[in-house]
Amino acid sequence: MIYSVYVVARDNTRIAIDVYLPVLETTQKVPTVLNMTRYHRSEETQRNQPESSVILAEAQSWNAHGYAVVVVDARGTGASFGTRTAELTRAEIADYGDVLSWIAAQPWSTGRVGAYGVSYGGDTAELLTTLSHPALKAVAPLYSDFDSYDDLLLPGGVLNTWFGETWFGLTNALDEVPGWAEQLSAAAGVSLEQFRATMMPRVNPVDGKDGIALREAAILEHQNNIDSMKLLHKMPFKDDIDGDVTLAVMPYAFAAEIEASNVPMLVLAGWQDAGTTAGTFSRLEGFSNHQEVIIGAWSHGGGFATDPFLEPSANAEYAEQLLWQVAFFDRFVRGFEEPQSGLKTLKYYTNGESKWHQHTPWKPITKLEHFYLQSNQTLTLEPPTQAGTNTYQVNTTIGTGSNSRWNTQSGGGAIIYPSQHELDQHRLCFTSAPLEQNWRVTGFARVQLALSSNTPDGAIYAYLEDVAPDGTVRLITEGQLRLIHRAVQPVPAPTALPRTPRSFARADAQAMNMNETSSVLFDLIPTSVLFKKGHCIRIAFAGHDQDHFQLYAEQQVIKLHHNASNPCYLELPVELT
Repeated sequence: MIYSVYVVARDNTRIAIDVYLPVLETTQKVPTVLNMTRYHRSEETQRNQPESSVILAEAQSWNAHGYAVVVVDARGTGASFGTRTAELTRAEIADYGDVLSWIAAQPWSTGRVGAYGVSYGGDTAELLTTLSHPALKAVAPLYSDFDSYDDLLLPGGVLNTWFGETWFGLTNALDEVPGWAEQLSAAAGVSLEQFRATMMPRVNPVDGKDGIALREAAILEHQNNIDSMKLLHKMPFKDDIDGDVTLAVMPYAFAAEIEASNVPMLVLAGWQDAGTTAGTFSRLEGFSNHQEVIIGAWSHGGGFATDPFLEPSANAEYAEQLLWQVAFFDRFVRGFEEPQSGLKTLKYYTNGESKWHQHTPWKPITKLEHFYLQSNQTLTLEPPTQAGTNTYQVNTTIGTGSNSRWNTQSGGGAIIYPSQHELDQHRLCFTSAPLEQNWRVTGFARVQLALSSNTPDGAIYAYLEDVAPDGTVRLITEGQLRLIHRAVQPVPAPTALPRTPRSFARADAQAMNMNETSSVLFDLIPTSVLFKKGHCIRIAFAGHDQDHFQLYAEQQVIKLHHNASNPCYLELPVELT
């Protein structure tokens, strides 16, 4: 049974929901899973093309396991009323608390609910714990951002213009802000009618004779939604505030409330999914909640396998992921298992090894190994004995292509990088001798540099690569830093754990003293990889990625300075097995 209604929030805003019920006996009550989205709870095509609806198929799978499913249009989106003043506002999260209360009061409900979702929906699930609602028994944040500033929108303080423009354009079109659907259909080379029919159908109205009229009235209210991309350009620093709008809306900012809820979490993440695994480790390190974490070589949403040592393919574990969620909710939502505060397990796949590992407690035991940069562009385990300098004229015409870890965040596509061998001809590279043994690296790699620049602002990018004996170069992970953010500052947990702590605050920004050497320390996005015997490790540096990020300096020249007392190095967390 499927039906759609409005739940009236505490401020009288009408929130559209779909309810999917399994076949029930007359007096049977069932647990519920809740999915809260700003991407349409369902669309018109679901009614006339049900076989093509991913949402319907997912709900039916949950129904088959004995769960009711409730899917919600976020305030100011879909068929819900209201206007969006920002993303993930406290008002929006409070709406979901009102929906929880509505679910608990239904005759078919046991009053026990688990919340889950992918990406934005994963954030809403995690933030729902801040309400400490008695009906909420477990959450599954899937491929979500713990800290969207650090891990997606401005990683290293560098504005991800590609994602911002793409995502905010898509959401404006979904919200039916005038002109956006026309722009996207023209860019796709299809008519507006075809675009609406196949690529971005309209949201479903709620049931009843007034459903369509109510949908149109709700969409009129969406026309006042904030232009988030313009806002993002106005807020380049993490502590910037524009009116009532702040960037501190993500789970990291609500540590006390989330921990106080004691709600257990099942977390799925992908090593190549933007920078989201950095947030996964920050949550593991910083939150006391019961956490069961699985990290695979997966794209955003888990649809594609992304081990760089294997050919890109559909993710064989994708179908299993729902079963993992069902098993988790069976314990805490259908069943009455109590979470164990502080219990944290980590299961992860190692790229290049094609093998899974599991740790309880969660933290792999590692030794920090330093590969030192030498002025002859090699990496060695011994620090330099003589002073030297490497000069790099930043090439502003290179990037990482249109199928990178950043692109998968919009649509969950496969991750396929362009030739790293060719790109490395335009980067400053340092390469080790062939390894004499296998090294499994898991966690945050870091780069420590003594760096000077001829410009007061700019960026530094680092790419960790595996170089095979046949010369094949594979990108393992990457990281970047806007140079004005180089100051290492004490930052409250959990956002800084286990990262290099920096505030990205406006007051802590420091222009480069041109041609004066500065200490620059920054993280690479966490990974797990097996560097095999006979392969070489390479760290490649650039100053721009034209395919994704904002350029902060024209004609930038970067110099790396090496000497015995102040060496530059690559730090790798090597597992001890």
